[in-house]
Amino acid sequence: MRLYRIALAATVLWLGTSAPAHATTVLASSDLYSANEHFGVCFIFNGSTQDVNLPIGAVQFKAGISQVDVAPIGGQYDTCNGKTLAAERGCLVWVEYVPGAGLTCKVTLPVTATVAKSFRGSFMLEDGSHNSLTRDDLR
Repeated sequence: MRLYRIALAATVLWLGTSAPAHATTVLASSDLYSANEHFGVCFIFNGSTQDVNLPIGAVQFKAGISQVDVAPIGGQYDTCNGKTLAAERGCLVWVEYVPGAGLTCKVTLPVTATVAKSFRGSFMLEDGSHNSLTRDDLR
């Protein structure tokens, strides 16, 4: 009976400590399209009380109905991927791409759903002069 209790306690501790380490939450925008689109900007704000390490590829741009990865054609500015996003701070990814298929911003957060509730984000399309054309909140 004693061995059973030890095994049970070890299993509960193992499951209780390992599950949150692999938790992820995905935030995504709607697919946005504009006839003059040229740049995509995705902004994420960490409203939680803890810093979060965003892995490389955490913020991605997807194009069209098939949601294929977007390859930048020119400039790209990234303060999110592979960085630590401090509590109460934001980061953004800006990309220049071939317009026409519509664009979506997808963010994979390495946090539990409870912490993810404190995150906010928005996605915006800009024209060639960086004027805002349309935007959407990440959900």
